[in-house]
Amino acid sequence: PVFPADLTPAVSWWFLLKNIIAEAGFELVGSSIENIIEDYYMPFTTTPLILNVEQPNNYFFLGYNTLNQVIPLSGFHNYNANAELYDNNNDFDTTTQTYTAPLKGQYTFRIYLKAQTTVNTSLSFYFNVNGTNIFVATRSVFFAMGVNTIDIQALQTLEVGDTLQLIIRKTGSGGTTTILSSTGGNDESRFELINVNALCGLTINYPLNAPDMRQIDFVNDVVKMHNCAIIPSRVFPNQIAIIPQNNYLGTGNAVDWTDKLDISKDITISSTIDIQKAKFQFTYSAGEDAYSKVYKDLNRVYGDFQVEGYTVNPSTPPSDFAKGDQRIQLVTRSTPAARIPNSGTPIPCFYTDSLDFVAPGPRALFVAATEEIQLYNDGTNAPVLTSVPILNHYSNTYPN
Repeated sequence: PVFPADLTPAVSWWFLLKNIIAEAGFELVGSSIENIIEDYYMPFTTTPLILNVEQPNNYFFLGYNTLNQVIPLSGFHNYNANAELYDNNNDFDTTTQTYTAPLKGQYTFRIYLKAQTTVNTSLSFYFNVNGTNIFVATRSVFFAMGVNTIDIQALQTLEVGDTLQLIIRKTGSGGTTTILSSTGGNDESRFELINVNALCGLTINYPLNAPDMRQIDFVNDVVKMHNCAIIPSRVFPNQIAIIPQNNYLGTGNAVDWTDKLDISKDITISSTIDIQKAKFQFTYSAGEDAYSKVYKDLNRVYGDFQVEGYTVNPSTPPSDFAKGDQRIQLVTRSTPAARIPNSGTPIPCFYTDSLDFVAPGPRALFVAATEEIQLYNDGTNAPVLTSVPILNHYSNTYPN
């Protein structure tokens, strides 16, 4: 099973285009381009973890012991954090030294303790979750006679409403072991929450997750990709339409321009061959992910397309007079896919050769299919079989 935060949010290209034009002070009129790009999706993620409106530090706390706490030999003893330096969401109870999880997520706690012992001994640290079970690996630390400091970070996954206490157990020799009193300072004993990775229940911060792409580059990519014309309205000065050329040129009324030609002067007629090229190359930009790199290493870009001797009418032979090359390149990146291990489902893979996350940047992805997966949600602790869209470079999961 996976959590919602493990999935990648994505936004329709039409939604983005419409809002970019609106920010510029214009109204984008619906046209055939809407029907095309509303099925393109832009991944919205720039970091390994989705950035949310609610920041992790909204939930941080720091508790500490104002009195010396003697840890008896054997037995499990609650760390007596009877005071707090801060508790941003009021989730830590200093009376019971209990933290209550406000949401489902992965919590990183820091245990920083300064202890004095009269003999060599060892302390082990546990998380007691919900008062009945000991979770997380035992951390056993050797303490030499005298004053010792430990600094441990531990990760624990919690459900909404789970309670957690820091438990200390002394093993080994007798003597007296004391957690020294604290004021919560940097070099004093304390128990604190230092990070939260919410697995569901938070609000996605779309601006922070947006790919690094200028708005003008996005609009240009729409125009280049579909050979569009930007047409202002003749009636409303703030309205524009973005229409593919092959659709736009077929609109309007036929007009006879014969009487507008000045035939009293010489007229030079040039062949359209003069502005044609012998070779056209249409290409995306290359991504930084591992599978894009396979093509880059071969001096290729995944999804590029090259045409030589192009003619509008396929039955017309290409002209020998067409010269030169024309390259049309997008800022948008292409997206090779790979199958999920132990499944036949291909998905984009935003990671490097060393399996480190890489920001996808601008992409144009189709909903190629849906996959039934076990997904946790806010309403239940058990996963639910959910239909999740599969995004792909092609509109078909398995293109020919």
